[in-house]
Amino acid sequence: MAKTSLLPRGFKANAERTALEFRKKLEIEAHDPLCGFKLAEHLSIPVYSPEEFFSPGTDMNDLVGTKLKDNGWSALTMVTGTNKKIIIHNHLHAPTRQQSNLMHELAHVICDHKHPETHRNIALPFFMRDYDKQHEEEAIYLGSALQITREGLIWALKKRMEIAEIAEHYNASTAMVTLRINSTGVKKQLSYLGL
Repeated sequence: MAKTSLLPRGFKANAERTALEFRKKLEIEAHDPLCGFKLAEHLSIPVYSPEEFFSPGTDMNDLVGTKLKDNGWSALTMVTGTNKKIIIHNHLHAPTRQQSNLMHELAHVICDHKHPETHRNIALPFFMRDYDKQHEEEAIYLGSALQITREGLIWALKKRMEIAEIAEHYNASTAMVTLRINSTGVKKQLSYLGL
């Protein structure tokens, strides 16, 4: 049985346009890689690693360090006491995963997803697991589009690049490239064109 999408009508097309608009603002081509750290800087969203909040040797630092090393936590966006959005990410993940994590969190910001009031007074909510399913689906799609544009996929596939080559070009995982190829339908489009 096929999974029912929670994405609103037109969301995918808008996400693809948004990914292109940010590349234009940052003066790079549609097929160029976009660094999540540079996009965060452009959006004035500070990015931190968890250790920047705790002194070495503290119980919390040890707990967070264990979670990071176990890959049990990727990234989160939170609102500070001064109502500023920041991203805290797992800097121990592979660079490709860090890019994906950052793009996902930036997608939440770009979509203006609101944080539940219950999260407002938590110092560092690393292990929260409650989330809005529609918001997550939107962030997954937009985040992946920010990392690899549809036009970029078409460009790469026309050049006969293999999945591993596309992944290297975009500093992405091969799983992310496959996700984008499947979710955009670019292979079907290219096959119609005899490519």
